[in-house]
Amino acid sequence: YANKEYMGVYLLAEKQEVKKNRVEINNAEDNSSTETGYLIEFDSYFYTEDPNQVFTLNYTKNGKVVDRNGKIVTSMNNGYTIKNDLNNVAQRNFIKNHMQKIWDSCYKAVNDESIDSKSVASQYIDLQSLVDTYILSEIACDPDIYLTSFYMTIDFTGNKLLTFQAPWDFDSTMGNKAHDANSQGLFAGVVRKDVNNEFDGTGNPWLMLFVNEPWFQKMVKAKWDSVKDKAFNIAIEQIDYFSAKYTTNFTHNYEKWKNIGKNDKVGFELRPEAAACKTQAESAKHLKKWLQDRKVSLEKGIKNLQQN
Repeated sequence: YANKEYMGVYLLAEKQEVKKNRVEINNAEDNSSTETGYLIEFDSYFYTEDPNQVFTLNYTKNGKVVDRNGKIVTSMNNGYTIKNDLNNVAQRNFIKNHMQKIWDSCYKAVNDESIDSKSVASQYIDLQSLVDTYILSEIACDPDIYLTSFYMTIDFTGNKLLTFQAPWDFDSTMGNKAHDANSQGLFAGVVRKDVNNEFDGTGNPWLMLFVNEPWFQKMVKAKWDSVKDKAFNIAIEQIDYFSAKYTTNFTHNYEKWKNIGKNDKVGFELRPEAAACKTQAESAKHLKKWLQDRKVSLEKGIKNLQQN
């Protein structure tokens, strides 16, 4: 209710910010040192932000970027936004140069067989966080990972490693978006169309950089095997729990907005299966089936990852 008017059902979520119990790193805003903590978003909307809070990277000065199938990425966002306010411009220049150094060093290692790419990458990146982010992206099939809402941190007062965390923005995921969101095949490390299905050749640089490295594939397989049952079981259990507990609330929400199945209300973004749902119960059933199908497909895809 707002001003005594019923406004429906909403999901509250915490903001990505440097704060206790959220993203716990040293805060660049609180000191003038360049060796502090930075919260960074891979963000194609960086140009709308304060120029002193953004930077770009050059991915291809040393060559092309290819996906797990050897397909060249022709259109890749190179903009980043620093999400915690900075204390000075020197901090912005420092983190920009450091991020470019990470990319250049890792790119060179991946493309030079004489270099141990895992050894190089581990000097700059929290590899387990990248593996976890890759698996989450594979489970969710989130087209936004090629565009925005993809977060990472570096804390130079801590382990000084680029750490991928604080995942965000799942409205287009898990069978909801009109394209690139079915339950078949691997998703995160391949070239795709953009989030609006307008042009081909997009990709997430960090998820593609190591996708063909045997050590990365081995880490992905090991983590997948340890979490796959629990992750999907918990998700499906939560769908059943909330569907049963809040049936009346969902009914009232629909009476207020009459928005389920109204594809025109969201720019015709929904897949036909999602748009066909007329009730919350039907939407829940669709989501459960999608997750169950996704688990089967992903099990096969990750099992055969190195063979491809």
